[in-house]
Amino acid sequence: MGRKENGRRERLIEEIDGLLGELSEENLSFLLRQAAVLVHNKKVDELNERMALAEAESPEAASPNGEGKNRPKRAHRVFFDRAGKRGHLFLQVGNARSIMDEAEVMALVRIAAKAPTQRAAADRLYRWFEANRDDILMESGLEKEGADMKALCRCLKNDFAIREG
Repeated sequence: MGRKENGRRERLIEEIDGLLGELSEENLSFLLRQAAVLVHNKKVDELNERMALAEAESPEAASPNGEGKNRPKRAHRVFFDRAGKRGHLFLQVGNARSIMDEAEVMALVRIAAKAPTQRAAADRLYRWFEANRDDILMESGLEKEGADMKALCRCLKNDFAIREG
């Protein structure tokens, strides 16, 4: 981690620490669960990346004509950004930018959160897009088993929370 990134991280930790005293026990419990989920997801992502690299370097990954290995496609940057309109967000996948309303995004968050595996989440998200927003599939190039879909799953799990009650 670079010095600039480390300084920003330290400022964020101090800011969070300063706010903790103002939170209720229920809010602190929620924050603790969210932090545990983020740490778990980071570990899973690291493991998935190591497995993908190992698979890409395995002899089975070589192309049939012997021209080298078929490397997995790298994911574009995938993220959500607030739109100017209240209640809307932009889904950014590489250079493709699509507007979605909050209800659609929260439907995606619930799908990703309830899926037992990342593969199941990707499959369910793809089906949702096919049924509800095939325009996003066409514009962004999202594929059911593609790197961008995996990145979208991580984004939905890491950047959003479902509040109980």
